[in-house]
Amino acid sequence: PAYGCADGTFPADGTTCTLSGTATFNGGGADLFASDVTLIAESILIENYRTFSCESCTFNATGEMEVDADHVTFTDSNLASDILNLVASDGLLLDNTIIESDGEVNLDANSQNVTGIAVHIREGRIDYEDHLEINANAEFGEAVVIRNVELNAGSDAETIIFGQNRGAAFTKGVVRFLYTQETPNLHNLIIEAQGDHVEAGILLNGDFAFTGMLSLAFEQFDSTTIIAGTGVKFEGNCSFTSADVVITSTAANTGISLNHFTSTESSLNFIGTGVTGFYMQGTAFVLDSELLITGNSPSTEEASVTGVHIDTSNIYLQGSSVPDITATVNAIQGTGVLLDSSYIELSSGIVLFVTGSVSDTDSSTG
Repeated sequence: PAYGCADGTFPADGTTCTLSGTATFNGGGADLFASDVTLIAESILIENYRTFSCESCTFNATGEMEVDADHVTFTDSNLASDILNLVASDGLLLDNTIIESDGEVNLDANSQNVTGIAVHIREGRIDYEDHLEINANAEFGEAVVIRNVELNAGSDAETIIFGQNRGAAFTKGVVRFLYTQETPNLHNLIIEAQGDHVEAGILLNGDFAFTGMLSLAFEQFDSTTIIAGTGVKFEGNCSFTSADVVITSTAANTGISLNHFTSTESSLNFIGTGVTGFYMQGTAFVLDSELLITGNSPSTEEASVTGVHIDTSNIYLQGSSVPDITATVNAIQGTGVLLDSSYIELSSGIVLFVTGSVSDTDSSTG
């Protein structure tokens, strides 16, 4: 082994450390900035660092690997293990880093910084056979940002993300997927997010292909206050293929906002609550799929609310589609279902059910 490696001293830059058993490195609360380090062992444990930063590093463990520090950063690195645990009490950054796991990847981080991101993954690739689970809590900034990352999940794997933002300052979002490159295929994706002052609680910006299960849920901490922003927002083109989709959002200014999408042999269930419960603007092709849109607008101080607003959209319902649009409004003034400059085409045999109801009626429309 390289000098110092066997006695628990982290390898020097540009060196290789190979150990049998568990390689353990305790930082004693210090900062460590390393580069070009290769670390190979049955298990790897790196803990008790204030800052742990590794650039162009290769860590390989046949068993479990864990890195636990206040700040954790990997840049242009490769991490391979059966089980990978990355824990950061104040920010985790994976920058153009490749992760390969035969089992599970667990990322757990907080952020105390006003503009910080608890878990920030940009570029790179993550391969996992069992699951990728991210738990992130941001006191002020964003909980999770995933930018142009290639996610390769096993056929039965799940991607699970829990994100929270409790800050009083307005931020861009709680959980954000930002993709400007090729369309990612997301399989069995589960996101639960909570926050208040957000532009979009859960944002999917880009073109996405969904298979398997898709469960997205956003909830405001303070459900009594309508705060500017959207609970779950899609920006781009999405396709759902043999997918079971449930998307819920409560107490946001706009519950769910959807653009263009194509659904094939899928079940789509959108349940949005807000000043506008469900909003769509774009083109949708729904083939042999179940489509249920529910928009709720609770009683608020807003003068006018809308349960479901389909705006300048083209919707094509084909095959054996089962579409249903339901809206409930409880406000001073409001509209249950608003089809605004939109075109809906139903192939032969399809019946579209549209139900709008308004309570506390005063110049309101079902």
